[in-house]
Amino acid sequence: MRTPPLDPNDFILTPEQIAEAKKLAALQKKSPPPSKSKSWSRHIQLPISVTEAIARTNCAPAWALAMAIYRGWYEDYKKRNPVLVTSALLAPYGISRQQKLRALKALEATGHYTVDRFTRRNPLVFMKWILPKELKP
Repeated sequence: MRTPPLDPNDFILTPEQIAEAKKLAALQKKSPPPSKSKSWSRHIQLPISVTEAIARTNCAPAWALAMAIYRGWYEDYKKRNPVLVTSALLAPYGISRQQKLRALKALEATGHYTVDRFTRRNPLVFMKWILPKELKP
């Protein structure tokens, strides 16, 4: 079975067809962008002893920091523990540097977290209830 030869005149658009295509493209641009899918769960599972200990510290940034640490661990595809607490990790929560330091002390005081501090570097936070995996440089 042979296909008919292609004729270049079949691919020429009239000015009316071009105008109609432009109108259609403009309408498609005005439609709202599709919603982003949630990349992580809406619920986090901290042990009850951890949540009670954080509540006793009476430090609001400790809650946000605990959430950021857990989310950093959860979104890491290798699930490495300890978690490197960077500014990018804390940016969605609006935690300042001073709040971060105070919250790290509060979390360490609970006994459920271990913090390794380094001079001029981001701290490593180890969650004691999750199995450790090495963080390679």
